[in-house]
Amino acid sequence: MGLGLAYAGTMNDVVTELLTPALDDESLEVAAVAAIALGQVHVGTGNAELAETIVNRLLALDEAKLGTYHARMLALAVGLVFMGTQADAAVRQWQLLWRAVCGCGCQTKGDTNQRQQLFHLCMPRLPLTLF
Repeated sequence: MGLGLAYAGTMNDVVTELLTPALDDESLEVAAVAAIALGQVHVGTGNAELAETIVNRLLALDEAKLGTYHARMLALAVGLVFMGTQADAAVRQWQLLWRAVCGCGCQTKGDTNQRQQLFHLCMPRLPLTLF
């Protein structure tokens, strides 16, 4: 995750080559964190090759794992890659992913407000507690 933050938006090939093999890790947690880091490195680029790699990892999950937090992180990573691109292909892929992972019937065309509504619908409600 630190590499993703350090190289956010840089499209650094060395970091990409370092993190991409982690997407195939047996642990879904490791794959999800690597996907988020890669999404941060390639935020807003519309990198279809990277998005396809993450989507393939997501599609390889069995149905029991699709609703987990880590599966949602994989879908979020794809959203990071296409953030702000407004590309039709990206929007369609985004919609299909969220429907598959979250079971939502809602759609988005890349508008920030719609994306936030989608997140609120799909993410579980966490109780607000203070320390």
